[in-house]
Amino acid sequence: MVIQDVRGREDSTGEWKPQYYEVEDGDDTLNWIAEQSWSDGQAAMTGGSYLGYVQWAAAASGNPHLKAMLSSVCAGSPFVDVPRRGGCFNSGMLAWAFAMTEQRMRADLMVQDNWDEILDIRPIKDIPKKALGHEVPFLSRWLAHKDLDDYWKQSSWKERYAGHAVPALIMSGWFDDNGMGTTEALELVKDWPRGSWKAILGPWKHSGNADYDLHGVFLGEDALRYDIDYQCFLWLEHFLKGVENGIEKTASVEYFTVGDNEWKCGESWPLKETLCQNFYLDGEEDNQASGNGSICGKGRLSRTKGERNGRDSYCYDPENPAIHIVDMSENELEVPEDYTEEEKRQDVLTYSTGVLEKPFAITGDIWAKLYVSCDCPDTDFVVRIMDVDEEGRAIKLADGVLCAKYRNGFESPEYMEPGEIYEINIRTTKISNTFVPGHRMHVTVTSSAKNFIFPNSNTKDSFDSEIRQKVQITVHYGKEYPSCIMVREETKK
Repeated sequence: MVIQDVRGREDSTGEWKPQYYEVEDGDDTLNWIAEQSWSDGQAAMTGGSYLGYVQWAAAASGNPHLKAMLSSVCAGSPFVDVPRRGGCFNSGMLAWAFAMTEQRMRADLMVQDNWDEILDIRPIKDIPKKALGHEVPFLSRWLAHKDLDDYWKQSSWKERYAGHAVPALIMSGWFDDNGMGTTEALELVKDWPRGSWKAILGPWKHSGNADYDLHGVFLGEDALRYDIDYQCFLWLEHFLKGVENGIEKTASVEYFTVGDNEWKCGESWPLKETLCQNFYLDGEEDNQASGNGSICGKGRLSRTKGERNGRDSYCYDPENPAIHIVDMSENELEVPEDYTEEEKRQDVLTYSTGVLEKPFAITGDIWAKLYVSCDCPDTDFVVRIMDVDEEGRAIKLADGVLCAKYRNGFESPEYMEPGEIYEINIRTTKISNTFVPGHRMHVTVTSSAKNFIFPNSNTKDSFDSEIRQKVQITVHYGKEYPSCIMVREETKK
């Protein structure tokens, strides 16, 4: 076994630039291993989170000695995952960033009693100095690169992938805050030969296969897997040692459906046993006649597009952002939570199906297509998908964010003009959930998520401006502007 500390971390020398040198350094490490007298020239890799990222970066180099990977909760590309998901700037990663400010990890620095005050410091580059007493070079460097430029592109193992199909056992959870990295991995391997990849996707947070309950939400008595280590050993034995144990013949995807409390199998991702289904945003019945919607929309989700145009509006104030409900010191950003009280805010639009009479299951990625207008050059959009129970409790299942100026790509901002209507498309985290009878599928739209992203100032300086202005935002829907949520509905029984 060889343990590699990445450049500039722990016992390795050099300057640490997060997710920057890993393609080249991974290639070098694998070559060094293959040259040793005790090596047969074959290597496998294992590790989670950043160490999952390191594996995919090494594989991207095309190194011939890499024969297998155990990819656990892997980090992804910066504008898809962290720290710039959707072009926003992730405030939630600060706990991790604090822990990584010295040569050796300082987990104690993640625990701060005054996170609310820390997140309000501007400019953002001053946060480390005021909270820790010193600058954090990699954070300053991130802030200096506003758009998706060559610096950020260096960090994308998916876009840089020039290698062959390296057999990969991919493990993640629906509530993994690096889950978008696994989404990228699944996109990359989908056309690889059958048996060269396998995914195990559970109802887990970033810490993995560890909990039945997440933040008071019971995920089912079968939520945990007791064979994960065994699956990993089978994978390595087969692909590294040539043992014929049959692991490559098992299902390509094993996934857990929340609500059903059931593990299921599939042979592709997206699952072939799903169909794309649109749920269109619409107003309440008493708002349809005027087509004006409401100031604080509480509308419907319908399988059919509305016959009239409608709109809902809200005022977003960056001095009073909506809350993304997490414990910052826990360093887990995608946990399911009860947003019932948060949805009472005047800057949160809500859209729901009727009470379901029969089960309705979705599995896969979710997309939101919204037609929007606002009286400022830029703002953010945050979409959440909820499961609402008989008591009205709204539990978050998945979410997505997008900075509006990047609606057509992250390389160059395109600012909005007052009075114009723009189409934006937001990809959320993935989920498998059955909405059981008596429940409702529920979607919210807002423009802020404190604890997850730094609030957009609604100016051209977006998240890092000391000048913050209120903005009026409108979501349009109906015949001419078919705003909708696109889910993958399970068709198998």
